[in-house]
Amino acid sequence: MDQSNIWTQDYAAIGGSEILTALVALIPIVFFLLALTVLKLKGHIAALCTLIIAAVIATALYGMPVQATASATLLGILSGLWPIAWIVIWAIFIYNICVRSGKFEVIRSFISGISDDQRVQVLLIALAFGAFLEGVAGFGIPIAIGAALLIGCGFKNPILAAALCLVANMASAPTGAIGIPVTVASQVTGIDASVLSALISRQLAIVIFILPFWLVAMVDGFRGIKDTLPMILVVAIVSSVTCYIVYNFVGHELSDVIIGVAGMIAIIVYSRIWKPSRKLTAEGYVEGKVEVAKNDSEVKTFTVAETVFAWSPFIVITILALVWTLPSVKSALSFLTTSFEMPALHQEIMKGAHLAVANQAPENAIWRFDVLTSVGTALFFSALYTVLAFRVKFGTILSVLGATVKQLLFPILTICFVLAFAKVADYSGQTGAIAILLSETGVVFPVLAPLLGMLGVFLTGSVVNSNTLFAKVQVTTAQLIHVNPDLLAASNTLGAITGKVISPQSIAIGCAAAGASGREGELLAYVLKHAVIFAVFICILTVLQAYVLTWTTVI
Repeated sequence: MDQSNIWTQDYAAIGGSEILTALVALIPIVFFLLALTVLKLKGHIAALCTLIIAAVIATALYGMPVQATASATLLGILSGLWPIAWIVIWAIFIYNICVRSGKFEVIRSFISGISDDQRVQVLLIALAFGAFLEGVAGFGIPIAIGAALLIGCGFKNPILAAALCLVANMASAPTGAIGIPVTVASQVTGIDASVLSALISRQLAIVIFILPFWLVAMVDGFRGIKDTLPMILVVAIVSSVTCYIVYNFVGHELSDVIIGVAGMIAIIVYSRIWKPSRKLTAEGYVEGKVEVAKNDSEVKTFTVAETVFAWSPFIVITILALVWTLPSVKSALSFLTTSFEMPALHQEIMKGAHLAVANQAPENAIWRFDVLTSVGTALFFSALYTVLAFRVKFGTILSVLGATVKQLLFPILTICFVLAFAKVADYSGQTGAIAILLSETGVVFPVLAPLLGMLGVFLTGSVVNSNTLFAKVQVTTAQLIHVNPDLLAASNTLGAITGKVISPQSIAIGCAAAGASGREGELLAYVLKHAVIFAVFICILTVLQAYVLTWTTVI
């Protein structure tokens, strides 16, 4: 390889100062937050401006070659289109077909049959069912389907519906898509996955116990907690205990699936023996045994066969998503996968000394067009089943597909521009400069370690990518300040779950699914406080484990 063509990241590129270089790297992030929350720009406009700012900083101040910056931008846009847009389009298309065909009325009847109390429905759909979907598929599917289901069940505020799914997703984000985030963290750091899984559970079980209270409070405040306290406690205890047992004694790969199933069973079973004295339905509060007047479509009951048939698209999604994760299936379907090495970028960028490891190789920059192995293709086949099983007319299929693409156009642009910004920030060294600034805080670093994971997800939209970027940095820093490196590696994943709440990619998906495209700034402003509170809580737990409750890190 011609070493003369390799550009090395410089984390002191501006004035020879690592601090100044890192502060400049924060400019695009700060701008994006202000653009959405203060300037009230549309998501795709804010993301495009952020990308331009990051690209200018990369080339003019960090010295990244122009061709490499352009190639990184293209890589981000391509990654947004495939696989993410491919996944989200079919997930929302399936939901829209269910609505257009009338089958969603059956689904809504089933959920209302469990409970027509919206506070209980949030626990069932956003928390339990969302965890299950995260476990089998990930990639924003729980947010997309969950928000759409909540809207379909009568949640009138689309921002609240999306926010509930974003916050609930913290419970399952560490091990989404069959545990890939923990697996990647293990590969990057060399720490056994079972150790990371166990350490994550020490804090995650507490977070999961809190979340049912938190979600109900988001819907109905403290009054809602009081009304539904027995159900909240059942869900909190079952989910958190299941989390601890599975993460420690079963394995991380199917943890979300098991936790989700346990939560759904607990809600369904307990709903048969307990009802709140005051319910919060789509029509408002209902006191005691008083029932809300319902029209004919709402009182109609459906057979078990009709109910299973209406739910069958989501059952097929679950089965296919699980099948698609099997190594043998991935291998069999990989014959159509094509890899493209990005020109002027692939193996032409080298990390700087602070972040380089022994025998560091140049950075890879490859876009994979995995036609069959993408989980989005599993959703495509699920969509194909849906239109065939529901006997949807071809004209209706085209109409719904066109409406779905129109619904998702601007959110997809937002995702593409955000990922392009993330790629530019990563390959130019802006992300690394921020990481170094945080890691040089010395003994204070355990307080900030989860924030590094949070930053990684905010920038990339993925817990997997956050662990890829920063898990090794966490371990290296922990060794320098004599803190348990296993703990800080786990803290990266734990902090990352709060970043998932405010990730622009997740925000765009949530708005699109809830029918609130263009209101990304409003959603971000709504969920930001929730993410910050949980991030601070995880930071406190991490520093306590690092310096006070060290016995909790013994595996």
